[in-house]
Amino acid sequence: MPPTPDDASKMPDAERLDEVQALAEAVLEAARVAGLGVMASFDGGSGPRYIYVNDAAAQILGRGAEELVGTAMLSSFAPDERARMRALGDRWRRGESAPNLAETVIVREGGGSVPVEVAFSVVPLAGEPAVVTFLRDISERKYAEAALRRSEQRFRQLIEGAPDAIGVYQHGRLVFLNPALVKLCGRPFEELVEHEMQDFVHADDRAVLLGELAALGEGPFRPGPVEYRILRPDGRAVNVETSSIPIEYEGRPALLGFTRDTTERKLLQAHLVLRDRMATLGMLAASVAHEINNPLAYARLNVETLVRQLQNVASEEISLSVAPVIAAARDGLTRMAAIVHDLQRLSAPTSAECWPVDVKDVLESALNVAMHAIRKRARLERDYGEVPTLKTDPTKLGQIFLNLVVNATESFETDAAELNVIRLTVWSSLSNEVSISVSDNGPGVSKDRLERIFEPFFTTKGEGMGLGLSICQTLATSLGGKLGVVSEVGKGTTFTLQLPAPDPI
Repeated sequence: MPPTPDDASKMPDAERLDEVQALAEAVLEAARVAGLGVMASFDGGSGPRYIYVNDAAAQILGRGAEELVGTAMLSSFAPDERARMRALGDRWRRGESAPNLAETVIVREGGGSVPVEVAFSVVPLAGEPAVVTFLRDISERKYAEAALRRSEQRFRQLIEGAPDAIGVYQHGRLVFLNPALVKLCGRPFEELVEHEMQDFVHADDRAVLLGELAALGEGPFRPGPVEYRILRPDGRAVNVETSSIPIEYEGRPALLGFTRDTTERKLLQAHLVLRDRMATLGMLAASVAHEINNPLAYARLNVETLVRQLQNVASEEISLSVAPVIAAARDGLTRMAAIVHDLQRLSAPTSAECWPVDVKDVLESALNVAMHAIRKRARLERDYGEVPTLKTDPTKLGQIFLNLVVNATESFETDAAELNVIRLTVWSSLSNEVSISVSDNGPGVSKDRLERIFEPFFTTKGEGMGLGLSICQTLATSLGGKLGVVSEVGKGTTFTLQLPAPDPI
């Protein structure tokens, strides 16, 4: 048991000296075992010089211990560190408040530098303060820190240059995100970082996202992606999926999320589904048209037979009285035959080949199919100019016209054929283009909605998938044309399809 201060004061000077020396030797041995360099320096008026250097310190300094005794302490430090270390040493000797530990750099005589951590302690020696310095080589720690910084830098470079949107989430908050995620969200970086991710997600999808992120955070890890919609400032919803993995970020658990825009993929899937559905409907329409053709032919033949027989056996008065009925029957059967013919044309399989087409005939075929929807809701106005024959795909063209006409019909809020007007215009410009417009005097579309009207899954109706106009745009592009729109709230909307005309021979 070491002596107490009272016990030490009662010891003879020689005995007390022995105890102090034993304690000093124990401290030095502990420092050696710990790999600490120990140095003592004293300022005799010409600056602090070493009066003691242990082996560990001599190894760090790169010189022998005996060689170092008597040399200036500050000469061991890097030139740009000497002023700072002198100031710290002066503060310690004066008993002023100063950091207990300091990092600096030692310069070896043979060249090279060593990063070290130093701690100073001031003890009295001959009535003057002497400085005891503890020295630790921190080269390995600095190397590890530098390696960690390089690793973090490479990580950031990789993440920031990645084409996929990547973010790091802690407790649902975005703590790191790359430029691709900033672009995907359509918001400034400052508006996203350190904010709840749910603030930028469609309200209908927030519960799903939060539930999945919570489950990932608690484990076990589930690799399946989470599908949801990011809501941009302009109101556009972007379909995305995020795959997340648990990581440690800045010493705390986090989730690393890889997010990908799936809008194009979903559009393709929906387009394929719609294409299959249209193919099925086309087959059904073709089958119905085929089945109707035979009884329709019988009906027309029998009406004509009936007319001839009436002319032979009935009086003129009877013939005149039934003439309007027969005319109506003839007209109805003729219209039915035209509808069947148009169904067969519109349900024909799409081909990559094109042939000469009169766009007015294709437009009229689409009108015949849609007439049941138009008749009570609006009246038609036609303004057909002379245009050249186009070499195009009539099936695709018919699909565009039918969709535009049906859209115009559905734009009206009430059935009022005396007020609602759908105007069809066909003309040819001087730039070898044929233009077809479908106009209505309905409620129109606001500017912010008009900018998005061809976007997949965007709809101005209360129902529907919002794919019709997007598919029309795709079909128009496939025909080498372009589909445009203008609209004014309260006045109506006009869709215009422009198709390239063949060069004159």
